[in-house]
Amino acid sequence: MRSADGSDKGKGHCSLSGNSGVLKKGKGMPNSAPCWEAPPEGWIKVNVDGSFVLQIGEAGAGIVARNSEGKVLFTAWHELLRCSDAAEAEANACMLGLRLAARWTPGRVILETDCVRIANALQSESNRSELGFLIAEARDHAKMMEDWRVSKVKREQFCGS
Repeated sequence: MRSADGSDKGKGHCSLSGNSGVLKKGKGMPNSAPCWEAPPEGWIKVNVDGSFVLQIGEAGAGIVARNSEGKVLFTAWHELLRCSDAAEAEANACMLGLRLAARWTPGRVILETDCVRIANALQSESNRSELGFLIAEARDHAKMMEDWRVSKVKREQFCGS
């Protein structure tokens, strides 16, 4: 994606404030929502995003975890093999995010995804869809945490994630 000045900034461009790692609104977005909102004190926010390119059949997952001060605790990416669609990529991203959070930050975690279908599935007690096994594994990882929540956010809020 090219900006008006012709530079290639990619989708979801967001600027950082100094070296603090705290995200702020990008230039030219005075009325837009912030890219990322800090979790309450004592909570960790894990932002996940799955990607699927139908034309070439490639998929991946990206994960970023931050504390309430915006400090990055861990990041990860993962190539997804044999992924069939975008929902499966997002379910994998959620499962991987919860797995890493359970291992590295097992306290209180807010998982943020931009997929309402997967967010709803994670919050339900049972899931008989084709993604049920991934949802069940994600929930198993979440059970290792002190507390956890899932939140559906707009894709635009992932800049910097």
